[in-house]
Amino acid sequence: MSPKNAQRESLLDLSREEQWVLHHVILDCIEMESRAPESTDSPALAVYRVFEKLERGTHRFSQRECQCIRDELRQYVDS
Repeated sequence: MSPKNAQRESLLDLSREEQWVLHHVILDCIEMESRAPESTDSPALAVYRVFEKLERGTHRFSQRECQCIRDELRQYVDS
């Protein structure tokens, strides 16, 4: 990763429990898409990127990925 890209990412300091909750919410979003009718929009690419990073144990996220995390957590809580 170039230094320019590294500056655009934020490190989220998550407890083990917070990591688990975030992983669950993102995975739920992906799984809901697989159960949804074909006419339903797929999750944003950022959802998959967040999931991949969580699976690798990475907690550095781009601004777009942080927005995705906020949106998905908010939607999960509101549902």
